[in-house]
Amino acid sequence: RKLLRILLKPIESNHHRRSRPLRCLDCGAGIGRVSKYVLSKFFDEIDLLEQNETFVLKAKDFLGNDYQRVKNTFVQGIHEFTPIDGIIYDCIWGQWVYGYLTDNDLILFLKKCLQILDKQNGFIVIKDNVSADGNPYMDEEDGCITRTESEFLNIFSKVPNLIIKDIFRQKKMPKELLPVKMFVLGHSS
Repeated sequence: RKLLRILLKPIESNHHRRSRPLRCLDCGAGIGRVSKYVLSKFFDEIDLLEQNETFVLKAKDFLGNDYQRVKNTFVQGIHEFTPIDGIIYDCIWGQWVYGYLTDNDLILFLKKCLQILDKQNGFIVIKDNVSADGNPYMDEEDGCITRTESEFLNIFSKVPNLIIKDIFRQKKMPKELLPVKMFVLGHSS
């Protein structure tokens, strides 16, 4: 939540001039935990992107009163995401989901994100584990790739007009777990 407070300051300072509600896309939304406990505290409208239809159906019950903030649900994989024309997001949030994408699919997804992200103050947050030893790691059970920080940076560099606004390391994580980084991305212009 602290990260969102920091990132939303420029938007909130111009809130009286806004012509639309604050809107977020929750990528890999699952049953809506991040939407319920984090995003609903900051955004007026939330769209859910989740490929598992069972999770999307459970999200309505799990979110309870916060479900009124959900405007669209996309039952598709992140790599298949097709945005709705005319919808602009202030935040595109995803955590622990991008390891299931190939590098090329992540690049293509980020290109789509830039098309639907508010050009002035919008931001993308990629929260994920990063390899601690400098080597990528693939989980044989679920096929998830844990990339190195430099691999993430290399992917980001291949997306035209994308900049890295900041990188945060999650604090107070047990030492036996992989480091967690939050990459904050946005428009270069």
